[in-house]
Amino acid sequence: MQQKRFGVVLIGENTDWRGIYNPLKRRLGDATSKAPTDETTPVALILGGGGTARAAAYAATKLGLDKIYFNRTPSKVRTPSKVEELATEFGDTVAKSLDHDKNNKGSLASVLDENNRRVSAVISTLPAAAEFQLPEWLLESDSLPIVFDVNYKIIQQSC
Repeated sequence: MQQKRFGVVLIGENTDWRGIYNPLKRRLGDATSKAPTDETTPVALILGGGGTARAAAYAATKLGLDKIYFNRTPSKVRTPSKVEELATEFGDTVAKSLDHDKNNKGSLASVLDENNRRVSAVISTLPAAAEFQLPEWLLESDSLPIVFDVNYKIIQQSC
C-alpha cells in the first residue's frame, strides 16, 4: 500500500501470510506435490473466517494447497458468510460441518471424499477463547495433518 499525504509516502504491507507460509513450507516440504503412490490432493483446512483466515487462505494458495473453509459458529454466519467470501476469492470449498459421515452432504468427510483429498494442514485462526477441539477422526488417519494454531493467548507479557 502506498499513500502520499503531506508530501510523505507511506508504504505498508501485511506480513501475516508470511508468518503462516514460512513454517508450513518448512514442515510440508514436498508434501504439497502428489507422491506417485498417493493419488490424493493435499488440502489446508482453514478454521475461521476473519482477517487471519484471509492470510491463511493466501498462504495456502501460495503453497499450492487446495482449501476447505469451516466456520465454527453457525450463529455468526451471515449471508454470504465470511468463509464463503474466502472460498469465492481464493477458491475451493466450504464445509458445513466437521462430521466424519461421508453421506452427510457438506460435511468435511464428504467434501474430502468427493474430490479425493486429504487434510495435510489444519490452520486454526480461531481465538484462544473459543476452546475449539478438532474432531478425533482427523487425528486418527494414516497421514497426520500439521496442526497450526496461528492465534494464541499470551499468558504473560514481558514488558
